[in-house]
Amino acid sequence: MTLLDAPKYDAAGAKRRVRFLLGSIAFLFVLVVVGWFVAGRPLDVPWAWWNDGVAHVKVNQFFKAVEEKDMAKAYAVWNADKDWQQHPQQYKNYDFNRFQQDWAPMGSENDYGVITSHKITIEKQSGNIVIVCVYLNGRKTPVFLSVDTATHSVGFSPNELYVGP
Repeated sequence: MTLLDAPKYDAAGAKRRVRFLLGSIAFLFVLVVVGWFVAGRPLDVPWAWWNDGVAHVKVNQFFKAVEEKDMAKAYAVWNADKDWQQHPQQYKNYDFNRFQQDWAPMGSENDYGVITSHKITIEKQSGNIVIVCVYLNGRKTPVFLSVDTATHSVGFSPNELYVGP
């Protein structure tokens, strides 16, 4: 056999190689798409697809009530109990007066002043809570709240998220 003698062209082998290559590319594409939908969800956990948006809605409702200066409604969203006034003793650990000190426009512990706007930027599930990062009044330092996935009550987050530069 010399250098100029080529082996006979194998059409069936070429088709097999093309099919294998196209099948591998299609499999990788499907794997990436499935991975993006499962692991790349906003809450970053594959089993939390049913919770998508619940924390966002609750925090939005809370801050809209605060912006409207309706502290009773905001407290109801905070506790996920629209009838909280019927049994205020259940909330003695964080009662309405303390809540107003933290969130009312002229509250003694309010570090934000009159809250006129809010922007939710990040939500991430951590155990049985969803941590929500919120920027108030265009400030550079966010507030981190948590929403309990079982009760849908809002609270101060025990953890903070990295928001990057």
